[in-house]
Amino acid sequence: MQTPAQYRRPTQFLDLAEESKSVLLELGAILNQRYRNRGPSHQTQRSLQRKNEAVSRLDQFIIDQQRVCEREERAERENAEQRATIERLEKQLEDQRADFNQERARLQQQATSTLTAQADLNSSLNRVLPQLRGLLKAYDREQGQYSNLRQDMSTRIVTITDESCSNQSLTRQLNELELLSTKNALSYWSKRATQ
Repeated sequence: MQTPAQYRRPTQFLDLAEESKSVLLELGAILNQRYRNRGPSHQTQRSLQRKNEAVSRLDQFIIDQQRVCEREERAERENAEQRATIERLEKQLEDQRADFNQERARLQQQATSTLTAQADLNSSLNRVLPQLRGLLKAYDREQGQYSNLRQDMSTRIVTITDESCSNQSLTRQLNELELLSTKNALSYWSKRATQ
């Protein structure tokens, strides 16, 4: 990127070249008028020839400098466009990074909530299962006492149908719940260990 002083330098050269060219052309016109009716001397011809060469070189210099200025302006425009593109891409990247971080935080919070809920469920099951077992034993005792009482009160044999089956079914369900609770606890602690 050019500084303002660097950018003014080619412009100053162009202005100086244009001035020199116009001075030389005026000088040539004056000499032509002076020697219009008589032929110029050998020295005058050489001066005019040098003047023409200087004007040609100045013309070429002006053309070259204009091309340099155009190239520099084009390069400056392209650099500005590239800077704008880079800034836009950096902004997009920052936005995507912010979205990604928000999503990651949300997923981590969700995973933590799930693990906490799972731990709470396991804790509740561990507290409730012994109580349920105690209730089941108390129920079995009550059923046994009731059955013994009925047998004592009557002379016939009393059979309790489907009660033992339902107790076995309830016991099996409690065992399954306890197994599930143990699996959940193992899963919870293994996930906590990997985090």
